[in-house]
Amino acid sequence: MLNIECLNGWWDFLPVETTTEIPAEIPATGWNPDSVLTPSWWTKSRFAVRRRGERHYRGLKATDAYHEDDEFLFDAYGYPLEWAQKRSGWLRREWVRGLGDTFGSSAGNELPEGLRQNDIVGHI
Repeated sequence: MLNIECLNGWWDFLPVETTTEIPAEIPATGWNPDSVLTPSWWTKSRFAVRRRGERHYRGLKATDAYHEDDEFLFDAYGYPLEWAQKRSGWLRREWVRGLGDTFGSSAGNELPEGLRQNDIVGHI
């Protein structure tokens, strides 16, 4: 029997500085609980930004910094501006599944630090 489950919903999120390698350790602290709707994106588009006092939206260059009072035409989710500066992050969500334990005492091994029972974790 095929069992299909949807993973859409609110996930914990931890934005990080862009790195070329995925860190070996899952972060234990700094998570923002139930803060990112999946699927969505936490970044803000540079293609349609209006600065204070400007009448029209315009594109920003990659070297242009965001300002607190910038208005983003394509900002459907309203995530914090400081997240838009990060191009990488961790997502985590607790998911109860009926297929038995993968980690924990019944499986004979322990959870990695920073991971909760039944978590799904990914670095994006």
